[in-house]
Amino acid sequence: MREADDVTLKVGGQLFEGWQSVSVQKGIRNPAGAFSLGYIEKTAPNGPPPRILNGEACEVLIGGETVITGWIEVSAYSFDDQSHSMRVEGRDRTGDLVDCSALNSPGAWSNRTLLQIATDLVSPFGLTVTARADAGAAFKKFS
Repeated sequence: MREADDVTLKVGGQLFEGWQSVSVQKGIRNPAGAFSLGYIEKTAPNGPPPRILNGEACEVLIGGETVITGWIEVSAYSFDDQSHSMRVEGRDRTGDLVDCSALNSPGAWSNRTLLQIATDLVSPFGLTVTARADAGAAFKKFS
């Protein structure tokens, strides 16, 4: 188990560290990896926390290794003269697939393997598909 100090959020080339609460979820049963990061600074802060905006591209790194490449979905801030807090949540790029239906282009495939069809479906999202086992013979027709 890693410490929260090992977790870095990269947004727009800027690194954010020092998280006090960390949740990173990835697994075969989760179609999209997700994360939630937060902190509260109770010393007299030097102004509000840095702004991270919803929809920004991001990476979550643990121990210097990227574990999620995706988007910020929630950014919540509060601050006063005594403290400030920030909570950031997001999902990896496969979340785009979860939230939509197929772009249906070309709509029908002939003599294409499952791997080829899957590649066609995810390519508009900047994703790739790999098969670690035989994906089977080509479908005569698939729509």
